[in-house]
Amino acid sequence: MLRIIIRSFLIILSILIISLATFAILFDTQFRSDPYIGEVTDHFDGEKFSNIGGEMVNEDTPRGNRFRAFFDDVRGSWEKKTYPTTLPDQSYTGAGIKITHVGHSTLLIQGAGFNILTDPIWSDSPSPFPGVWPKRFSNPWIHIDALPKIDIILLSHNHYDHMDIPTLEYLEAKHHPLIITWLWNGAYLAKYGIMNTLELDWFETYTKKSKNSETVIHFVPAQHYSRRAVSDKNNTLWGWFVLEINKKKVYFTGDTGYGAFIPVLQEHFPEWFDVGMVSIGAFRPRVVMKENHTTPEEAIQMQKELKIKQAIGIHWGTFNLGTDGQTEAGNVIQEKNAENFDSAYPGKEWIIH
Repeated sequence: MLRIIIRSFLIILSILIISLATFAILFDTQFRSDPYIGEVTDHFDGEKFSNIGGEMVNEDTPRGNRFRAFFDDVRGSWEKKTYPTTLPDQSYTGAGIKITHVGHSTLLIQGAGFNILTDPIWSDSPSPFPGVWPKRFSNPWIHIDALPKIDIILLSHNHYDHMDIPTLEYLEAKHHPLIITWLWNGAYLAKYGIMNTLELDWFETYTKKSKNSETVIHFVPAQHYSRRAVSDKNNTLWGWFVLEINKKKVYFTGDTGYGAFIPVLQEHFPEWFDVGMVSIGAFRPRVVMKENHTTPEEAIQMQKELKIKQAIGIHWGTFNLGTDGQTEAGNVIQEKNAENFDSAYPGKEWIIH
């Protein structure tokens, strides 16, 4: 009898293992980014991309330790929040720029007659399995069908809360914007019918001219990583953007850790930034987030080191991605009383003259 029970258990266990392995293979095949084929550089070793200095995040921390940290850490509270939705200006014709926070790392940047969206996401769940996890806790500032004509979309990296395919498919169909992305992502987007893309490497630029001015967009390093599936970690590049619009210099980080890219940016942009959108969450548990997500305190330090006149804290309060509470990052910024550092929320706007 015992032999029959053991045999049945082993058969069930074998079926379970085979099923999980099959699911992993199918998932990986469906969602993975193909390996990049190109010349070796200081951030590409011929197989994988890396951060400055050849570093890759979370390589030294065992996966089991990172998994347990989510259960061991004190988890902050989250609740649904509803923000008023309004209609935006169709364009901004002032001398400076206008920035409105949509939610998470999505911002509408208007200036020089152009409308630019960063990391647009209107989905309720940034995941290959919508509705499972994570869920959206605050609504976007504007309904997606009420957006003004979008000229350019900036994609910082391919994580699901930054590169949201359903949102991009909608924007492609309605606005057909130029999507400025990073090495080896154009082919991935093309699978979804998103064709109008421009791939950039670090410190490459794109210039768009209008009647009386020009907008220059630089793609710059950060400390992070890329992944869409199981086996494709760092198959594609990541990075953030510096924009020069109407003689204003804008710095946008989708999200980033605090790292060796900072002195590199100081060297390339030694003067100042008029405004910088800097991520402040999710920052706990630190064993998981320490290398790829800044704490609010580190974001404040980045503001000082990069000489950002007006800092805007983003990437918090929308999706529960860590163990920090919904308002925790914003509360820390307020408690530190950082000069000219605002915490963004849907609908909050800044006009930089």
